[in-house]
Amino acid sequence: MSQPRPFLVLVDQLPMSGDDVRERVDLVIMALALDLPVQLLFVGDGVWQLKAGQSPDRVGLHDSTAAWRSLDLYGLDQIWVDGEAMRARGLQADQLMLPASVVDAEGLRRLMTECGSVL
Repeated sequence: MSQPRPFLVLVDQLPMSGDDVRERVDLVIMALALDLPVQLLFVGDGVWQLKAGQSPDRVGLHDSTAAWRSLDLYGLDQIWVDGEAMRARGLQADQLMLPASVVDAEGLRRLMTECGSVL
């Protein structure tokens, strides 16, 4: 039996933008718990989710960094980040709190084609 094509979960929301972030984390954990292949892609403003050194608790907001960091405990081993979105926001790979593979526009197209579902 062939391996199912992975789910690609897109994160495009700013940090501290509400329940959407928690829902994305929960979705990834649920899929991994069911032993489904999952890949995570940060695009657009979602790249800010990975910026190290954020302190949302200082302004009374929920800190989602611990949730993102916990995903490797569940077996998530592939995180992608849109390189163009990073450049547009002045971010460098060494500023990210998690190891992520930076992809260009062609890599994004290939990733979305290779995955079975984009959520």
